Amino acid sequence: SRRRHTRFRNVTGVQTCALPISNDSVTPTQLRAILNLCIPNRLPVLIKGAPGVGKSDIVASAAADAGFDLLISHPVTADPTDAKGLPWKLEGADEATFLPFGDLAQAVKATKPLVWFLDDLGQASPSVQASFMQLLLARRVNGHALPDCVTFVAATNRRQEIGRAHV
Repeated sequence: SRRRHTRFRNVTGVQTCALPISNDSVTPTQLRAILNLCIPNRLPVLIKGAPGVGKSDIVASAAADAGFDLLISHPVTADPTDAKGLPWKLEGADEATFLPFGDLAQAVKATKPLVWFLDDLGQASPSVQASFMQLLLARRVNGHALPDCVTFVAATNRRQEIGRAHV
């Protein structure tokens, strides 16, 4: 198989990792090595692969290797407000704000390096996926910014792909 190097940069463009990837498919060992490069450099990663190949365990191990806390969310069982916050009327005003709760509140308040792992993101409803994408792309939602210490890793299952994870 032909090997190529894919370049990853963090959002500031300062750090770059060259990762050898063969046909966009990697073994679990290669996936862990990729995560061990991306997580400390705060590079978001999307993993797709068959159910049961160990994606969640590999992410947990890589977060531990990097010394990051791990927050696991399951968007497939979530509501869009889980990634946006709950609307809350401000006392004495004709307006509302959004209050983060649950996993969103934990991520917004993070002060130590944290991997926010969105497990089975691709199986969530379109409205839930859209609410999480705002966080992934803009790193803020409804006036609440995520601290720089939060790194996203997301995983999705593709049933037709058996035995290998894709990055």
